[in-house]
Amino acid sequence: PEVFLAAQRAIYQGLSLSAVQITGENIRINLGQVLKGKALRLLEPIFICGQITLEKNDLQGSLRSSLLASGLKDLLALLLEANKFTNPHQMLENYDITWEEVEFTQDQVSLKGSLKDEREEISAIYLSTGLNLIDKQILALNPLKVEAKPEHLNFSLTDFQVDLGEEVEINHLSLDSTQLCCHGKLTVKPD
Repeated sequence: PEVFLAAQRAIYQGLSLSAVQITGENIRINLGQVLKGKALRLLEPIFICGQITLEKNDLQGSLRSSLLASGLKDLLALLLEANKFTNPHQMLENYDITWEEVEFTQDQVSLKGSLKDEREEISAIYLSTGLNLIDKQILALNPLKVEAKPEHLNFSLTDFQVDLGEEVEINHLSLDSTQLCCHGKLTVKPD
């Protein structure tokens, strides 16, 4: 019914993590059906509590991961939408963005990359933001700034908020010049 996992220098789907400690509780699966050759299924939600530490070098090593690249592209689409652009995902289809460098400072994350447009021209792109918790499910990116050669990708936002969803509960988030640390809970619901 419970699983505890602790790891140092773990890699999950291309994301490097310095330290992970998680506990999964209330694990109920259809074991009887699995023994009869059926697919494994969750019978009830699993409650996961844990702590993740991500050092600057970990994030630097994760920049080429498809999971992180997809998440950053989704973030850019949300930012464009907040700036009143229609069809931001379609707009971003015209660009190939490669993130190359990350920097942590006190309460600030900065990313530098290259952006290739449909004419194969390459220019620099920068994204920087502070990270603050508004409550357990709302993350504020403030101040947030994106700089790129295409003018429509140049903007600054204050108090941009990301709703992490009802399945997520972050109790503590800290960022300094060397690492990002997050303590929280996650609910994994059955299909």
